[in-house]
Amino acid sequence: MEKYYHFTKYENLESILNKGLIPQVGDRSKSIGEQRVAVFLSKDIIPTLLMQYCIFINYTTYSNEQTVQIINNMYDIATKKLKDNGEHFDSIIEEQGYNLILMWKNLCDAFAEYKTFKDYIGEGVFLCVEGIDKIKEDSSYGGAPDCWIEETIPPEKIRVVILRDKTTGELKDSMDDIRTYFIAITPLEEFLNTALPLYDKKDDLSNWWTMYYKENDKILQEYKDTYELIEIPIEEYYEYMKSFHI
Repeated sequence: MEKYYHFTKYENLESILNKGLIPQVGDRSKSIGEQRVAVFLSKDIIPTLLMQYCIFINYTTYSNEQTVQIINNMYDIATKKLKDNGEHFDSIIEEQGYNLILMWKNLCDAFAEYKTFKDYIGEGVFLCVEGIDKIKEDSSYGGAPDCWIEETIPPEKIRVVILRDKTTGELKDSMDDIRTYFIAITPLEEFLNTALPLYDKKDDLSNWWTMYYKENDKILQEYKDTYELIEIPIEEYYEYMKSFHI
């Protein structure tokens, strides 16, 4: 049975508990120009990590001061040319080029209000769902596999992913902790063998992840040795954890 993951902010949990995961265009989707009304998911652990990486690279690229300046200059030049030409494109290629610059400009504007990636992605938890039909998937655009469903996922099919200390029983629920654990239990070679065929910029991906594993070797081993992964129904999680986060 396929397992899918979905990240949500803590403040969304009460609504999800009562209504389930409802198809919509959320804030993060809007920020990258997404127009589909859907619940977006990642299938299994490695695609979940790859999706997080893609979001991080997208943010760092379009929030970079130098990149923003270059794109704004390109947009100003292209807009002036279009205005001087009576709002008319001379060719389809010229129109496509303008639309591409406009998309870059919109991404820069969307990320401008967030000082860090942490501010952009927010604080929250990973949800896990299984046994759902009508999942759509597209891996054609050169990034993490894009999975989505256009129907509501009911609360009874939703669990919250949590780490439990194997010695003390202490619980950790944050996205950062879960992501670190996912990486810790996934050997680098296994990650790259799965992720590289899905991603266009293979050298960038390989170099970034190889360095990450090397620089964080001790903390990854600590997570692997210390914690185990559990999944609990969302209603159980909400009652137990709401006093800490909501």
